[in-house]
Amino acid sequence: MGNRRSRIQKKTIKPKKAPSKTATTDNAKQPVVEAPDILNKQQQDWSEQDIIHLQRTLGNQATQRLIKPKNNAGKGIIQRAETGMRKSGNLGRYSSAALKLMTDNPNMAPNDFVREVHKLAGQELTATGAPPTILAFGGDGAGSFSEGTWTLEVNSADVFGTAATVGTANQAKVDDLVNTMYHETRHAEQAFRIVRMRAGKIIPQGTDDATEQATAAAQLVTDTGVPANIALLAAERPLYASWASKFGGKTDKMMEEAEAWDKNFFGDNKNYDWMMQSGFDDVTEPAMKAAKKLSKSKSDVLNYSTFSTSEKATILATVQTRKLAFINAMTDIDDFMTTEARPELARINGIAAPTATDNLMKGYLTEILRLYTIIETKYAEFNANLNVNWNTVFTRVREISENTDLIDDEVIKGYKNLPEEKDAFAAGDTAEAEMVKERAGTP
Repeated sequence: MGNRRSRIQKKTIKPKKAPSKTATTDNAKQPVVEAPDILNKQQQDWSEQDIIHLQRTLGNQATQRLIKPKNNAGKGIIQRAETGMRKSGNLGRYSSAALKLMTDNPNMAPNDFVREVHKLAGQELTATGAPPTILAFGGDGAGSFSEGTWTLEVNSADVFGTAATVGTANQAKVDDLVNTMYHETRHAEQAFRIVRMRAGKIIPQGTDDATEQATAAAQLVTDTGVPANIALLAAERPLYASWASKFGGKTDKMMEEAEAWDKNFFGDNKNYDWMMQSGFDDVTEPAMKAAKKLSKSKSDVLNYSTFSTSEKATILATVQTRKLAFINAMTDIDDFMTTEARPELARINGIAAPTATDNLMKGYLTEILRLYTIIETKYAEFNANLNVNWNTVFTRVREISENTDLIDDEVIKGYKNLPEEKDAFAAGDTAEAEMVKERAGTP
């Protein structure tokens, strides 16, 4: 099974103080200029505060007529192909800086290198207006981000092993660390944009009242679980739909992305997201491990009569322990499928107008549950043959393990196609690819 990078963590780490409010964002507060000055500017240079000022001075209808493209659907404000950390400028800066860091510092200690790469990714994060993450060492996989603590956790040992320096470490793993750091930092950008969007749905556009911001921040903490300082920062910089999308018939990629991510972070799809992130793993991995251990007893059980009395006693005790562990693991899988997977599929099936994402989720869960019905049949045959036909018992254990592994394959595909994961993988993979190309001198 491949390395799964999960945002979901249980470790509690106190968040650092939020950064200064002077950081620049796509919707950051800008000075309001007088209407004549606004009208002398190009439309694509108008800020949201400019538009609000026009509304107050000229009225809504006059402002809408100014913003709407005239008989030219192709004109109007040009939308960016990518947003935030996925912009080519952000990616290029990061990949070049990361390559220079590892090239110029081959004797750097692994944890020091991790800290420096975290700083580089953090610079691209704060360039989008999002607050920096807190770095921690540990975890099961290569790296993870927790929006609940605003912590980015890296398993340095998983990357560097026994290597004492960056230069003596496995190059592919160091490259993957650069990828992982950007991937997980993009999750922080996603989370902050979502919370800003939610703030924009609470705070009326044009409002700049500290009390209202504090009230909204408290609601955001309740609704999303992000730290209070992160929620307040988001409430001070609410995200609203662009004027081009409101009045010019354009799409707003920043909002579209935030809405899609929000469904999985905090919205209707959060349970499905959790299942693909870690829920299925929590039950399938123990089952496969238990099956593997029980299978190791096959030769001893099938040749039981050839052993001495003391050896037989040892074999019986070992098989009993392994059998109970397998049965317990199978009980946990069944509980999960009954209480989580099947109800979630029923929820998705009940969506009146399913989106492409809904249909994708439905497909993965349908296949997972189809595979589980096979496992249920095999497990019933396993129980029926215990102490009767051990050849059949071990055959069923192997078949259960094989089908559980197929479930894992579907879970990995489902995980990689979660909206926020698909986006973060694209960010991290592109950063790594750019770095590798630059190292090779490939244009």
